[in-house]
Amino acid sequence: MGLTSLVLLGVIRFGWDVIRANQTVQAKNEIQQNARLAFTRLGSALRSADRVYQPPDSLFDAHPGILALDFPGENTNAVIDTYSKNLILAGQSVTIRKLRLTEGAQSFDLTSDRVNVSQFIVRNRTQSENLQIIHFDLGLEAVSDPNASLNLSASFTLRH
Repeated sequence: MGLTSLVLLGVIRFGWDVIRANQTVQAKNEIQQNARLAFTRLGSALRSADRVYQPPDSLFDAHPGILALDFPGENTNAVIDTYSKNLILAGQSVTIRKLRLTEGAQSFDLTSDRVNVSQFIVRNRTQSENLQIIHFDLGLEAVSDPNASLNLSASFTLRH
């Protein structure tokens, strides 16, 4: 009876470990998908932009950053920033930070409700008026699994 209990306990523990590992893999996949979408949309917006608005419209070298863009020939601008959102997770209220892109009157979330933006820093690496370079530091973490996180950096050049 004791030996059977030990074997059964081992099998149950192994099963829980497999389930937790699967949840971590799913959380990491969610983070990677969010990162891909975010950088694709950020890159597209920057390549379409005519110029970067300087402070106070943009906030550089701080978390959370803000990037304001002007589009050529249009009376529209875009803002890339973050905002806080409250969720109920396992019966408890949780506040996360989401990345968004606002173009004119429309806002688009660039991250899902399952991912928290732990870091969003915008750096202006512009070297001349003809070569505007914007650098992003982006940290993402899974809301359901604090062990699943990803820190990325990327630079984009505005085309004139």
